[in-house]
Amino acid sequence: MMNKMYRKFSDFYDELVFDIDYKKYSQNIIDILSENNIQSGNLLEIACGTGNLTQRLAENKNFKITAFDYSDQMLNHAYNKLIDHDNVDLLYFDMCKFPYDNFEFDAIITLLDVINYILDDKKLKELFTKIYEGLKYGGVFIFDLNSKHKLLEVLADNTFVYERDNIFYTWENQLDGEEVNFDLNFFVKNDDGSYSRFEENQIEKYHSIEKIKEILEEIGFKNISYRDEDGGPYKENKSQRILFHAIK
Repeated sequence: MMNKMYRKFSDFYDELVFDIDYKKYSQNIIDILSENNIQSGNLLEIACGTGNLTQRLAENKNFKITAFDYSDQMLNHAYNKLIDHDNVDLLYFDMCKFPYDNFEFDAIITLLDVINYILDDKKLKELFTKIYEGLKYGGVFIFDLNSKHKLLEVLADNTFVYERDNIFYTWENQLDGEEVNFDLNFFVKNDDGSYSRFEENQIEKYHSIEKIKEILEEIGFKNISYRDEDGGPYKENKSQRILFHAIK
């Protein structure tokens, strides 16, 4: 799913995430690790994309990072950013097929809506179970979710138009129960001044805080906590992305 989704726009993906503060995100991760007495060790990043977060986490040489994605095009861009970081291993894997139980990571991380792309609750529990198996005891699972407010109120049934340098695109959304269908139309300027057009369709599902906590607890996770993506307290009708962490 993710491989097909990002195949066409990996070359300009970074231009589309101009509003994401990866420096702040990486600091949030470091803060959570420190709160759980993890100052060094082995980290796994699921669906690392073009390596923006990986690059910042890798600046802390106390951590050895394994990062994977299911798009070879995204990994090509990540490789160019991380080539000088000898504490990072990049791999090509489907997140549902990675051999988690062969490792004992100090932390497993996946951010920027990855969990919202999992539409089936059974598959969500299967993934969380595998992640649990890949952590050492005391290890921390860190992930985020688009909130109910963002998916079902801000994005749902709305249309957005963006223009960024050589890219113009429209983003039309349609709410279907707890899922939001995203139809994206991209117009990318070529060197000769002409434009190439292509379409992408994505679907994200709203997962409630209560459901997420219930699944994590059933698997065996403890000390489940969540906060706003900026590191502050979660606010029901304001927070757009929720940052979770849970302990094995």
